[in-house]
Amino acid sequence: NENMFGDAWLLALHGRDRVLEGRSAGFRASDFQFLGRSYQLDVEGDWGQRSSAWLVDASHGYLTDLQQIAWEAGIGHAGEEFSVLHRGDNINDLAISYRHFSADVGGVLKLGNLRTPILLGAIATYVHRKPQGSFAVGTNDVLADTALANRYRTISRARLTSVAGWRNLNFVTARGFEALAATQDVPTGFQIFGQLGRGMPSLGGASDVYMLADMLAGAGSAKTYAGLHLVTEGRRENGQQRWDGVVSSGRLGLYWKPNDPNVVRSWVEYAGGWRVQAPFQLALSTESQRLIGYHGSLFGARRVAGGLEVRRVLAHVTSRGDVGIGAFVHATRLWAGDAPFGVDTPLLPSAGISVLGAVPHGSQRLLRIDVGAPLRSGIARSGWEVRLSFTDITRTVRLEPGDIAGAREQLVGPDVFRP
Repeated sequence: NENMFGDAWLLALHGRDRVLEGRSAGFRASDFQFLGRSYQLDVEGDWGQRSSAWLVDASHGYLTDLQQIAWEAGIGHAGEEFSVLHRGDNINDLAISYRHFSADVGGVLKLGNLRTPILLGAIATYVHRKPQGSFAVGTNDVLADTALANRYRTISRARLTSVAGWRNLNFVTARGFEALAATQDVPTGFQIFGQLGRGMPSLGGASDVYMLADMLAGAGSAKTYAGLHLVTEGRRENGQQRWDGVVSSGRLGLYWKPNDPNVVRSWVEYAGGWRVQAPFQLALSTESQRLIGYHGSLFGARRVAGGLEVRRVLAHVTSRGDVGIGAFVHATRLWAGDAPFGVDTPLLPSAGISVLGAVPHGSQRLLRIDVGAPLRSGIARSGWEVRLSFTDITRTVRLEPGDIAGAREQLVGPDVFRP
């Protein structure tokens, strides 16, 4: 229920039975008017046969330039959590179990005028992640395995990080860019954000320097629009020459609406990790979905992907919602890098057609049925594919794909005030 008793509460319960974690049950509760203010409180818990975790987080996001401050504080613990690495087709996956504790508190203060505010602040973070064991994950069982027993070490980070940002953004209301016929606000202008932190060995952290840079830019109108988002982070231990834990991603999206029923959109995105200290693989995917037509287990440390999609909303098909059709071409390439079991691939393209739906009219939730096929022959386990997917396009800025976001050490600050 997303609005319990009309008090802006969300409550969700879940139960699962998975090979790795076993049977588990949990909940998520969110109060979007915490303490009667525009604060948000999130409480999550999950308990199972081989896993347990809880999280408490409170925040006041930077939602409008009328605000003076934004802040976030959270604490979480996992008695046992699993990171899975894929070895390929017809080979059992590998999993590493971790005991994980993390906490953070931080905020930003607005300086300057309403048009182009400057944001300054600080973030204190603590992360401790200790490997507990490694396993081979079969179809119906989990067995101890030593293949990755000594590859990953304990990660302990305690940092005080300064935060600075400059924001010069406006928003344009557009219809049917991401969703089928819904309106969304897209940013125009420019925003930059940076973090510079230093480890605190006295609190159990490594003696290191941490840096993060985040840039968001957009230009255009409700007819034509271009948006760019880049995020890069890395760390270097004192006394060492090279950086590790370098994680970077970016996306350029282009949109053109020649008229109201039609839209042409294209995108190019990249993601990569160098000397990442946690289990890390990037999938053969684009826009957070596996490349259609290629069923094999292909993973790497660096990825470049893109696509072109043409859509048309069909009028008067049903009174219950919106219906559309489309055609697309997608392509992805992987580089093995230093990812476990990574592979180099050529550029792998695919193409297909789509039937799209949204209920009710103007909904930001998009149901799509894609029929696609690979355009490159000779790739194992490739062929025609029919895919059903459901997405919720409710954010102004697209989130990073989960496989790259999960490799980041510290991504608190941008979420404090990102639109």
